[in-house]
Amino acid sequence: MRKIGYLKDFDYAVTQGVHSINSASQLISDKTQKITIVDYDIEHFNKVDKMERYNDRKYIVFIDAYMPFHPDFELTASGHIDPEQYFKSVNNYLKRVEDKYGLPVVIAAHPSAQKYHEHNYFDGRPVLFGKTAELCKGCAWAINHLSTAITFLIIQHKPIKFITTDEVVNKYGIAAELSYSSFFQSPLVNIDAEDADISVPVVFDSVYDEFIDKYLYTKDEIGKASADLLSEALLKIK
Repeated sequence: MRKIGYLKDFDYAVTQGVHSINSASQLISDKTQKITIVDYDIEHFNKVDKMERYNDRKYIVFIDAYMPFHPDFELTASGHIDPEQYFKSVNNYLKRVEDKYGLPVVIAAHPSAQKYHEHNYFDGRPVLFGKTAELCKGCAWAINHLSTAITFLIIQHKPIKFITTDEVVNKYGIAAELSYSSFFQSPLVNIDAEDADISVPVVFDSVYDEFIDKYLYTKDEIGKASADLLSEALLKIK
């Protein structure tokens, strides 16, 4: 399409990290003016960073995906995950982690998790809404399926455990989870396995830095707000 004139190079491109430039490379030329901004989660976390921690005790955070009840699953042919079996698997795994490390697990509830207001599905563990960034800030490490909230953990270089279950594997597959767990060299754990791994994941600083540079922001944008970066760039346009 580009070769026959239906598409032209962008005059301006708003980018976030090195990867965003590469992914649109076919329409970005040397003449394209690139305006770099910062990932929204980074800006949000910078505000949270000035707030108090969730508490002064050490804890592990489970970043909830609302897996059995998430409305997106209604759009798939596979249907919902069985709630009873799912929460049994998750709670058993979290209990093993708590017993091993002597640290409580706190639940960072998914924004859509309305049913959690009616019932505690996590065996009485604290379930907090709208506090994911704060919980990630103060946690010792984190357990999750695959959430965009791991951005809060990545910028702090905190250990991230990726988990799944038999039913999730069978119904939805684990391609995305495997991709992330492979990138961070933190093996994906099927918590339904008898010997499901509960070790604290190793943090490879160079890998975290690579992810930040590729997908979140470059070193030139550290500490800056996207609105300011965009405003500065637009004011320079003639």
